[in-house]
Amino acid sequence: MRRFDDLTEKEQAASEQAAQASILEDIVSGFMRFNDEANGDDIQARIDAAVVEMERMQTPWFLAERLMEDDQVRALVEGMARALVEDTYFLEPGETAQRIPEA
Repeated sequence: MRRFDDLTEKEQAASEQAAQASILEDIVSGFMRFNDEANGDDIQARIDAAVVEMERMQTPWFLAERLMEDDQVRALVEGMARALVEDTYFLEPGETAQRIPEA
């Protein structure tokens, strides 16, 4: 088992890209939403505007790419992904892990 700092640069980049893709999938599917008022920003409004734009253009499959074109959304996704991978344990081939059941 390794931590993020133990990974090679290539492994670190791949893990960050995978985390970004997972976060974007959650955003695009509507599973992850942001509270602009509580957060003091307009991230969800930007996301919603991109959804409307992609639907208007009849290209909803490009939503993730469109979101990453927005500097503020991209910075948020990249920051969330970085925080996620920095707190992750990475299993070596042949290793397994199990979550501790909630009591």
